[in-house]
Amino acid sequence: MEISNNRLVGVRYIESPNGWRKIKPEKLVIHFTAINSAEGTVRHLKKKSSKVSAHIVLAPDGEIIQMKPFNIECWHVGKSYYNGKRGWNRRTIGIEIVNYGPTRLRKVGGRVQPRGGARNQRAWDWFDPNGPMGDPDNWIVAAHPLEPNRRQHWHKFTDAQIDALYELVPLLCDKYNLDVVGHEDLASPRGRKTDPGPAFPMSEIQGLVTTRGITPIPLEEARVAAADAAAPKWHYQLQNLTASDVTVMEGDGINLLVTDPSAGMSVTEIKAINPECSVYSYLSVGEAEDYRAYWQRSWRVGAPRFLLRKNPNWLGNYAVDVRASAWVRIVEFALEDIAKAGYDGVYLDKLDVFDDVAELEVGDCVAFAEKIIAYAHHLGLRVIVQNAEEVVSALDSDDIGWAKEDWVLDEDGKVRSARAIADIDAVATRFDLVLNIEYVDPRKKPKLYQFARRHAAEVGAGFMVGKRELQEYAR
Repeated sequence: MEISNNRLVGVRYIESPNGWRKIKPEKLVIHFTAINSAEGTVRHLKKKSSKVSAHIVLAPDGEIIQMKPFNIECWHVGKSYYNGKRGWNRRTIGIEIVNYGPTRLRKVGGRVQPRGGARNQRAWDWFDPNGPMGDPDNWIVAAHPLEPNRRQHWHKFTDAQIDALYELVPLLCDKYNLDVVGHEDLASPRGRKTDPGPAFPMSEIQGLVTTRGITPIPLEEARVAAADAAAPKWHYQLQNLTASDVTVMEGDGINLLVTDPSAGMSVTEIKAINPECSVYSYLSVGEAEDYRAYWQRSWRVGAPRFLLRKNPNWLGNYAVDVRASAWVRIVEFALEDIAKAGYDGVYLDKLDVFDDVAELEVGDCVAFAEKIIAYAHHLGLRVIVQNAEEVVSALDSDDIGWAKEDWVLDEDGKVRSARAIADIDAVATRFDLVLNIEYVDPRKKPKLYQFARRHAAEVGAGFMVGKRELQEYAR
């Protein structure tokens, strides 16, 4: 897809008569149409009497229809006020996504249809209860942030529409230097409009343009490839590991694998397929996990005393008091089991538990880390520590490797500030073995992926991408 003379090349173009002034856009505005017909939307926007227009109509099947050049004003925002400015029609490009928006539905025979019967004329004009609209899976029930006490059904956007936006949004935002907002953000008075609403993945779409304004890593592709080849080729998978996965990894040159004893394959089985691969066992040492062999059914927060609190984000995980000798001994027993199973090393997670509980300080975690790393080395295990920058900065870097999640992209998929990235870079310089995992989909966010990959090459880190669940091999 490309833009030439302010028009998309190769898409259907149907001119709307509404709007004529030249503009210099600042924002890309997302709307829903409140009807479920692309052709009906186009017919309405073609009428001069409608006094409305939009640059793009996005159909349920992903077809993009352009109705005005991108440098010409469209009448799609209406009365507006945002960031101290009014008159946002002349500052924006508008995308109308064909989507029914909100309504109130009732179930009839396993399907859904509008409440109010034939009296609800607007609902029935565009609602086919026998088609996809009548499928309950195509709706969510939610309250809009502007109307927190009003729960409604909201029509889901189609996968084809989201796929089209993945290509269209970065193209427009790069070409015209735009940010992405919703009609709900601009409309005045606040609350006058609720589109695109809670069914739209706004943060995901806004994340497509988070690299705009970031200085590209100044490395030629040949240098990136060379750095990739020199760095460890690693993979991190804690669930559903199969022989076919390991076979593919062996063909891809994976030489360091972090996995879990419960993932489905033993070290012996892995080494039989890929004998050159160093295999590390994952071990959470700042949290207890209720599926581990050490866990006792009677345990609860406070009993034993080292169980401090539940992790609200990971079911079955509990922050622990790493100062407790009973917990230290449990970790030592776990390390002994890892060594007996034939692992080359151990991959220690959650040494930054001090971030989660007020009872602990950095120094507590440093003292704990020194004990268990020394014991791991005594057992002949190599050690990699994940995250915990404040802790690893106080350890002997000759003894361990370091792995960093979310190095350049934060947990929301946004690019970290240059200062934050530089601070992490400074920690990495202390270690010979450095690994990086970013949770980004290269297909959906290629710019973010390339930015992260080039950064890893620049700092000499082994690089991989994956899903945060760590349950599959993503090539």
